[in-house]
Amino acid sequence: MNLRTSAFLLCVALLAAAWLPHAGLALQQDEGLLLTGRMHHLGNDPTPEWPEAPETPEGTELVLEFESAVIPGAATLRVRQRHVSDPWDILVNGVRVGGLERNDALDVFHYELPAGVIAAGKNRLALKPHQPADDITIGEIRLFDRSIRELLRLQTVRVRVRDGETKESLPARVTIVRNEQKPKIYFEPRDEIAVRKGTVYTAEGECTFELPPGDYRVHAVRGMEWSLATDSIVVRDDAETVEVELELVREVDTTGFIACDTHIHTLTYSGHGDSSVEERMCTLAGEGVELAVATDHNHNTDYRPVQ
Repeated sequence: MNLRTSAFLLCVALLAAAWLPHAGLALQQDEGLLLTGRMHHLGNDPTPEWPEAPETPEGTELVLEFESAVIPGAATLRVRQRHVSDPWDILVNGVRVGGLERNDALDVFHYELPAGVIAAGKNRLALKPHQPADDITIGEIRLFDRSIRELLRLQTVRVRVRDGETKESLPARVTIVRNEQKPKIYFEPRDEIAVRKGTVYTAEGECTFELPPGDYRVHAVRGMEWSLATDSIVVRDDAETVEVELELVREVDTTGFIACDTHIHTLTYSGHGDSSVEERMCTLAGEGVELAVATDHNHNTDYRPVQ
């Protein structure tokens, strides 16, 4: 190798080294950019029952600074977290971009960041609680330069539930199972559905959501009076909508009886549970409850404006 070739290769190496700190996402596209590799305990009380993080809290909020290339489109944070009970804000470079989902068990969540929020160079991620007393563990955070839909290769699934006799749409509870586990369901929020992990309540008898590719079982029920309907589906990575039609039949004659729930809370009024009053209307319809009694402590709750 002559002197001129050696000098040329040295220049190339120096240019590459200077560019690398701002190209982390491009070089680690599959694994994303690691923001913190450990679990953090945030709050104000010891938690020896959570082994994944230190027993003693390190503070009431988490702030991480990192270098990144600019991300012109949507980005995604992948976060492992436990026991988020109260509201927590997600801030990027001082701007609130969302909030942590409430959960109890240790699990992985994805949070989509708006287009253009990640700038070239130094960035700052902050997780801040509304109530400092909310103890959580959170960490193993990675940043991806893609939307959640792109990252997880989400595909559309549309489920319709009908009365087996009249063929009319029927409010119902739809449960999705994969490998004996309830998967995370991705959806556009609207008042006619209530969604939790592996479960969708539809007040209209129809729901549309997204799932990663895989094999699933889909079940539909409507309280104790109606049958169970089940179907198997395969969600492929081909952008084709998967259509599911399920029919329920009324199997129990309840003439002279009224289906009641005499102890109902909503987060909206009593602060108990995690269901808004709009979501509660969906669950009542989906379970076939005909007499719903609100018990929101010192609130006189009237369902009629949202019923």
